[in-house]
Amino acid sequence: MLHANGGTTIVVDAESPGGARTDTAVDANAGLAIVGQPLPWLNPLVEVSYVSAAEVGDTGTSRGHELIVNPGVRFAIDHRASGLQVVPGIGVPMRAWPADEFEVFVLACLSLEHPAF
Repeated sequence: MLHANGGTTIVVDAESPGGARTDTAVDANAGLAIVGQPLPWLNPLVEVSYVSAAEVGDTGTSRGHELIVNPGVRFAIDHRASGLQVVPGIGVPMRAWPADEFEVFVLACLSLEHPAF
């Protein structure tokens, strides 16, 4: 399965950290996720996210760029009697670009899904 998304954030009168200047900051983002299902209860996945963000400074506005790659896995535990599905997951997001800012994180999630909601 493939998911794609994109977005824009516009902040009018964004203020610099020192408060000396304001400007309109326009940020853009795009994402793509590939999700597999080798077993009915297992989803290995890879997500890629790109962000281009305006940075309002005291002397001008610059643009920062970031690429994050997040491999992960989630799986389902079905409670048939109640209809509740518990979906734990773990990912390892990595800031891959700019290369001099490479970082690795661990992200855990838990989703509780019930047919009543």
